Amino acid sequence: MLTEQNANELRNFIYELVKDEIERVRNDASLDRQILNQREIAEYFGVSAFTIREWEGKGMPFVSYGVKLKFYDKNACRIWLMEKSR
Repeated sequence: MLTEQNANELRNFIYELVKDEIERVRNDASLDRQILNQREIAEYFGVSAFTIREWEGKGMPFVSYGVKLKFYDKNACRIWLMEKSR
């Protein structure tokens, strides 16, 4: 059996461990970022980069820098996609 102090220490350890893992996953998934690159926006929507390029041709908003750099506002793209699904 654990003492009250040991139980509290274990509880705090588990809490910190879970909190750190959730933060790592949020960072890995770009959940806290508003502007994403093409690979990240594809991952965010669970589609391929090819699908993102098709959506661009249909009007999905993005900003292009040079020939290969494209950036997407997560909320603007989500709103665009929701409007297209109606």
